[in-house]
Amino acid sequence: MFCGRYILEIWYHDNLAGVIDFHNGDKINMIIEIGYWLAEKFQGKGIVTKACISCISYAFFNLKFNRVVIKCAVVNERSKAIPERLHFTFEGIEREGQNLNGEYTDLMVFSMLRKDWEKPGFLNYSVL
Repeated sequence: MFCGRYILEIWYHDNLAGVIDFHNGDKINMIIEIGYWLAEKFQGKGIVTKACISCISYAFFNLKFNRVVIKCAVVNERSKAIPERLHFTFEGIEREGQNLNGEYTDLMVFSMLRKDWEKPGFLNYSVL
């Protein structure tokens, strides 16, 4: 069972565009977090959304996690649009949850449960 950190590269037209990772795996409660970063010139193309769909499905169906969490800075509009687009549930704000360039920033916390992801027709693939 996966429990550590696993970093994957995101490639777009033979260019390394960014990374996506699994981290903070909790084997007892079957929870895992996904994080991502994409170079600015590749943003706005749906690349991270597609990568997230693949990683979320892998976490639920291959790794057998029950819950996937995405956290993003409240000021990062592009980042928080991804869990919203994928119908994650907004759970609240983690106050000063991340030290970003020497400044603490609040994080928005989103989650998805396997039972919701598995529902037929749940994910509208027009988001791609």
